[in-house]
Amino acid sequence: MVEKFNRISLTMPNYLLEKLDDYSDWEGQSRSSIISLAVENFLNEKKFADIDNKSIYKITFRDKNSMGSGSIKEFEVGEIVRSNTGREFGVVESIYYDKETKNFEIDLTYPDNQRSTESKFGPITKFVMSSVDYGIAEYK
Repeated sequence: MVEKFNRISLTMPNYLLEKLDDYSDWEGQSRSSIISLAVENFLNEKKFADIDNKSIYKITFRDKNSMGSGSIKEFEVGEIVRSNTGREFGVVESIYYDKETKNFEIDLTYPDNQRSTESKFGPITKFVMSSVDYGIAEYK
């Protein structure tokens, strides 16, 4: 599905527009893409206040510092979590948001027939995603 866009008119102070232009030149992005990302990040911060931990079944994260599609990370209860190389880490058991630490915690479990992927510190049992670095693209 193709995403629809609308043209808007925007008024901002000159100093802010100069900073925006400098940043867009540096990053090689358009003004529109930077403003869109800033608005999306702002609205995502507002979503965090409304999340009911018991209702999170599936969540998709977007790296706030990247505009590329490779920055998407998705977790769904009951689904296997894999690394970029296809290595299995475990199955998502639960997803919670801790409002005090502003972190999402994704707990993993391992079926009896699956050997857990181990790190040098032991089995991986939890992923922690900071709402400071990641925005919510979608959640259910």
